[in-house]
Amino acid sequence: MWWWRGTPLSSSAPRDGATDDTSAIQRALDAQAKVGGGTVFLPEGRYAVRGTLVVPTGVVLRRDWAKPSPVKGTILMAYAGRGSVKGTPFLKVEHSACVRDLSIWYPEQQASAIVEYPPSIVQQSEWQKDDSSTVENVTFVNSYWGFAAGLPNNGRHLLHNLYGSLLSTGIEIEHCTAIGRTEVVSFSPDYWSDSGLPGAPPRKGPHARWMYRNGTGIRIYRSDWEYLSFIDVTGYQFGFAKLKTPYGTGTGQAYGRNFSKCATALYMQYCGFNGFRFTANTFSGDEYGIVTGKEFEEYAAFHSCNISGKTKAAALAGEKTATGFFRTAPSTARWSRRPATWQ
Repeated sequence: MWWWRGTPLSSSAPRDGATDDTSAIQRALDAQAKVGGGTVFLPEGRYAVRGTLVVPTGVVLRRDWAKPSPVKGTILMAYAGRGSVKGTPFLKVEHSACVRDLSIWYPEQQASAIVEYPPSIVQQSEWQKDDSSTVENVTFVNSYWGFAAGLPNNGRHLLHNLYGSLLSTGIEIEHCTAIGRTEVVSFSPDYWSDSGLPGAPPRKGPHARWMYRNGTGIRIYRSDWEYLSFIDVTGYQFGFAKLKTPYGTGTGQAYGRNFSKCATALYMQYCGFNGFRFTANTFSGDEYGIVTGKEFEEYAAFHSCNISGKTKAAALAGEKTATGFFRTAPSTARWSRRPATWQ
């Protein structure tokens, strides 16, 4: 039974993990939108969703969730889009809409033969109708790509309390023109292993090796003031990547983050005139703690950060305008443009 504003809403969805529940869930979401918004509750169970879903403006999709592991509560079993990242996202979240308190699991994904899927959740973009999408208390058990915000425009996303083994990309932000927030995030190969779900691989299994060779925990292109805090990412090729885009430079602040057991903990291909600021972060790479690209310009500032790498703590390059500040009280180290290394 669905619950709609606290009132039972009848449905034929058996939530048995076999019958396709796509249409039943979408009908409930659309019905809620027609009355001006509200919450659609999905009781605990496994919901086979063989299509895709849209959470309309003003609607919340939620129910039963607990911090993993194991994974329990409301589980959406995703099947659509297998074989390509360019397909329709599993869940589109419109402006002023929310997805929370549930888990997303891809039963057909195999740890020994990783296959592409579209993003699990996308902030649905529409010019001047792009604000305030929320994703909270969500476990991405084995999503190929977790959350994406992108073209043509988006803003003011709130991502809070997210967990999972995001195989290729955890979070990607592009063309965010108004203050996004990402907080309390934990990505690791172990969440799938410890999920207790059928087909879960062992710890340090083939999926973990694949993630280490191919995965990026958080990828940011343009975001006009992205605030990131209390984030833990382990087991990726790149823990955090700040990349170049034709849509502007962006900036942000990061506090209390841990990127460890990644080949490169922090990769900054590009950073524009507003720079990026890191406070109380740990960048511990199996190869490099920090790498900057040749296109890096302007500045990045690091305060009270632990930076280490088995090859080098930092391999720094950039344009003539590039500057890095490294501060650990009471002293400050400064790097200005030169194709050199800081250790």
